[in-house]
Amino acid sequence: RGDHKLATEIVPRRYLEVLDSKPIATQGSGRLDLARQIASPSNPLTARVMVNRLWHHVFGAGIVRSVDNFGRLGELPSHPELLDWLASEFVARRWSVKDMLRLMLTSRAFQQSDAASSLASQRDPSNRLLSHWSVRRLPAESIRDAMLSVSGRLVTDTGGPGTPLPLPKEFNVFDPHVDGPVDGDNRRSIYLEARRGHPQLFLAAFDAPRSTLIVGARDVTNVPAQSLAMQNDPFVWQMAESFAARCSSESDARSRITTMYRLALARPPMEHETNRALDFISDDPETWRDLAQALFNTKEFMFLK
Repeated sequence: RGDHKLATEIVPRRYLEVLDSKPIATQGSGRLDLARQIASPSNPLTARVMVNRLWHHVFGAGIVRSVDNFGRLGELPSHPELLDWLASEFVARRWSVKDMLRLMLTSRAFQQSDAASSLASQRDPSNRLLSHWSVRRLPAESIRDAMLSVSGRLVTDTGGPGTPLPLPKEFNVFDPHVDGPVDGDNRRSIYLEARRGHPQLFLAAFDAPRSTLIVGARDVTNVPAQSLAMQNDPFVWQMAESFAARCSSESDARSRITTMYRLALARPPMEHETNRALDFISDDPETWRDLAQALFNTKEFMFLK
């Protein structure tokens, strides 16, 4: 089990012994040789792990669901031949991630309807065989970015330092200059500053992992904290106000409601939805903000169909 105080013979530089026990013959550090072995076309593991990760992000679950574990304690692949073919294709396409994503996103499997047949519901209720599209909730960052986009405030600039987060008062005792804006300067969630001791609370509510953890497949929960965040978080209020203001130039209430539905849900409202919205709207301008926030809270806004 090893003891740093009881040193024995020097272990030669080499790849994982179970895959290749031959020592690396080099006068240098061996890092380049190790990298070549990891990315070698003859290495059966690297390409399989990578295409499985890509499949996980495109379809919501990997061909091997335990994306961090291809061993005996991991899950078996749902489509082993497909996994082998994708790995071979990945190597043949010179390890191009863009090519593999293009292949998956233009596939017939990706373009299927989310309507499950009665036979599929009986024989494959978890849809592991992908007979139809699996509806799933957007990840935390996408929900936040979608609200920024719909409100018209999304800043698409790339690069640069991370945006500081708004911190509780007790954190300002240590450094009064790290407190950031609620809207994160309207930048995409990928540019939010990550702090070990204080995660971004809105993203954490929707299962964004802590920055101290390595997570291949996130948990997907459905808990009251998510509804409370969409109701009470100051960021959601700001985005709802901006969304309502963005559509305020429409000539009449019906047109304004139609524009809001098109922006939020990418479709016009049905007649009964328009009538319900018209009944809800009053002379109080805050009712438009409330309608915008109600659209943010719909499953259609937060789920990918």
